[in-house]
Amino acid sequence: MEKGMHLNLESNLCQKPLLAPAQRLFLSVVSLPFDELANFVKAEAEQNPFLDFEPEANTLPLTGDFPDTVFHFEHLFHQFRLSADSGKILRAGEHIIANIEKDGYLRKPLPEISAESGIPADDIARALKVVQSLEPAGVGARDLRECLLLQIKRYSPGDTLLRTMVEEYWEDMVRRKHGKISAKMNIPLHEVNRSLARIKKFAVAPLSDFSAKNRIFLLSEGRVEAEGDAFRVSVGEKILPFLKINELYERYSGNVFMSSREKIFLEKKIKKARVLIRALSERRRFLTEVFQEIVDCQKDFLCGGTLLPLKEKDIADKKKVSISTVSRAVNRKCLDTPRGVVRLRDFFSPEVKDSLSRHFVLDRMKEILSREKVPLSDREIVERLSGWNIRISVRTVNKYRHMEGILNSYLRQ
Repeated sequence: MEKGMHLNLESNLCQKPLLAPAQRLFLSVVSLPFDELANFVKAEAEQNPFLDFEPEANTLPLTGDFPDTVFHFEHLFHQFRLSADSGKILRAGEHIIANIEKDGYLRKPLPEISAESGIPADDIARALKVVQSLEPAGVGARDLRECLLLQIKRYSPGDTLLRTMVEEYWEDMVRRKHGKISAKMNIPLHEVNRSLARIKKFAVAPLSDFSAKNRIFLLSEGRVEAEGDAFRVSVGEKILPFLKINELYERYSGNVFMSSREKIFLEKKIKKARVLIRALSERRRFLTEVFQEIVDCQKDFLCGGTLLPLKEKDIADKKKVSISTVSRAVNRKCLDTPRGVVRLRDFFSPEVKDSLSRHFVLDRMKEILSREKVPLSDREIVERLSGWNIRISVRTVNKYRHMEGILNSYLRQ
């Protein structure tokens, strides 16, 4: 694959439904993390006599230990592949899962996922229903209310009273107006309290609770090192140096006594071997460029500061590729940095307002909550944040609480 092929890939991807085999292979190897890539190459070498792959035993990169949430995502991908009833729903589900955040919520609007992926909105909606049927219960919810309803459906399908409260009296619930719920539903107050007590047993952040009990180990793709006032990214050469064209078979392919059938077979195999080697070379070059762009944007963080606002679209625009290609490049991958082993997705931080990153606001929120003597409402948190000159809405505070698995003031009591 020649330099710039991924640029051609992007324009072709927008215009044609089909990609050339070399382009599909490039996208496949870009999306694979190191350990899966090594297994993929090993399998290819076992099927192709022109390929020799003998990696050294001591070439494994540094390992990062993370809560089993993204990534985490491999568990969701595996379940979804077993549940999807068609190829188009499978593709839609993969895009949905790639946008699920570390707490298990899907906050990106479905129309936006449809527009980015080129998949019809109806297929995205159908795929979401399948995603929401996966384990752990509540994953793929758009908000806390939907998260609880998914868990009620899974764990207490016969509890119509609790489901009705969440579906029809949500505002009264979060405002702790139990007497109002009792009057509207015409049931005793103690029944309302008993039902609402059961909610505390449900997960408010399905993946966070799930991952607290499970850990995953990601192999780093490379290293970030300081060079003067800047940082340089190097993607490890752990596969290509050990993947070679078998010279014996290559010489044999020129044998004049071969039948035409043998010749066609060998030409096909050697072409496939060379395309794989070029794709792996292009993968390393592309990942290095993408990772370098990310690191350049988050220099302050690597120096010990806070993450700045950064979206996948920012990197996609700089590299002139699609957001989905950047997403493939960073998904389930991490780097060894001066601040430890960091997942690539953790470098991204959406802008809140006035160039403040979500991480900065979350840090201030956590600081406020760590000092609370009585549970603060979201509105009170907004007022405290204004002391740092942070102006955000109550709704935004509510969303961030859910992202971090922080209960509301009523449930924190």
